[in-house]
Amino acid sequence: CTLDGPGKYLPQLSFPTELQELDHVAEVKKRTQGKQSWQFELLVWGDDLVPLLPGKLMEVNALVAEVRDLLKRLEAACQSEQSWQAQAKILTPEGNKLSNKVSNSELKAYYPAAMNNLYYTIRSVVGNAPYYTFKDGKFAGAKDYHAADKKVSTFRNEEFTWENLKRYVEETMPCAGREFSLWIVKDLRRTAGQMRPEIQQAVKSQKSAPGVDVYADRLDKATISDLDGLEADIRGTKK
Repeated sequence: CTLDGPGKYLPQLSFPTELQELDHVAEVKKRTQGKQSWQFELLVWGDDLVPLLPGKLMEVNALVAEVRDLLKRLEAACQSEQSWQAQAKILTPEGNKLSNKVSNSELKAYYPAAMNNLYYTIRSVVGNAPYYTFKDGKFAGAKDYHAADKKVSTFRNEEFTWENLKRYVEETMPCAGREFSLWIVKDLRRTAGQMRPEIQQAVKSQKSAPGVDVYADRLDKATISDLDGLEADIRGTKK
């Protein structure tokens, strides 16, 4: 099979008795003690991953800056219907190009949640560009002409406004920072809590990054017994 990138994978091995040759069924049942499937946890990365994470996080930041700039220019172009009509043919292709860049980025293998958020935001903006509407000359969101002019919502089912879309973009870096922090936790778990110099260096280099700043001190001092609680806090699942 093809793996998308580093991560935790759960391969499954199965020996369905109904698919075995009749002469072998009894032996298969004996050797497997009646069990037909097994699942294994594989942590598919090595010591070379952690040194890559700070640079990849900075690349996410660069993409966020590009999307932020595009939204700024789109919002400015939509200050009036006349302005949008004049600039749509330039900005829409730019948006499609940036959407493809985000969609095809290898960063999805390292920061999937952040990259999905960024991609769906830019796709929502560009994909709905043909449906932008104006009321009294001012931007009024988007309407789907294929659905009885129903107002288009964002991919989070919120009102299609520049304020909401810009908020999504600004949430991307804290999300990526939490994913960075989770990688550190997962790597410490992979090595039974071995605090290697490259882990400390990676955390130190990103200690002020959104989503890392809150956990940097704990990550730097974490032992194997700290990891479950730390992961729950980062994921926001601690009760």
